[in-house]
Amino acid sequence: MSGNELFFSRIELLTGGPDVWNWDPYRSHQFLWDFFKNHPDQRRDFLYRFELNRGKPCYYVVSMRRPEERGFPWKLGIKPYNPVVRVGETLSFNLRVNPTVDTLLNGKKQRQDIIMARKRKLGEDWARQTTQAQLLQSEGVAWLTRKAELHGFQISTNSVRVDGYQQHSFHKASDPRGKRPPITVRTMDFHGVLKVTDPNRFRETLYSGVGRGKAFGCGLLLVKRR
Repeated sequence: MSGNELFFSRIELLTGGPDVWNWDPYRSHQFLWDFFKNHPDQRRDFLYRFELNRGKPCYYVVSMRRPEERGFPWKLGIKPYNPVVRVGETLSFNLRVNPTVDTLLNGKKQRQDIIMARKRKLGEDWARQTTQAQLLQSEGVAWLTRKAELHGFQISTNSVRVDGYQQHSFHKASDPRGKRPPITVRTMDFHGVLKVTDPNRFRETLYSGVGRGKAFGCGLLLVKRR
């Protein structure tokens, strides 16, 4: 996703609304489409990140189109998004990703979550060799280091914290009774400091995201100056 004019929006629930809001990536994706209504064949042209703000849903969105107002109880804060960055500039960042790796399983190529892939390599007694927190930190930083080079920035291992490892399983609206296996997305969160190495690539990363699972709230790189 890139373009001459983009928007950074904060979409938050003021009061009322759903009595119970369980974060469901598919539900969030479908919900956000209502802010970007267009013809039926319109492709997704936005990235988003879901957070709970004082227990209420809040979405951060980067989009090629300006979101449409939906009225109470949703509040929109919208501004043009045209970040200017320089080589060598350091920025604080937050990033939620669906980190995967291609592996061979029973002789077939298969995409797998990096933590599950590492546990399989270590064997059933992986817990005797390391901890979940250590796996998250080591595998997560290694994954992001590889991605960073392609996306116009770099990180140092001591400047990044990895946590928030979660599994999300859900069914599409076309399968409300769960007759088919659920879609499963595993996510992890990164927090830390990065350095810009290629401003053009980095700007494209801010627009287009990092990794897979972008339709389900992953990939949006949130940055701010230190």
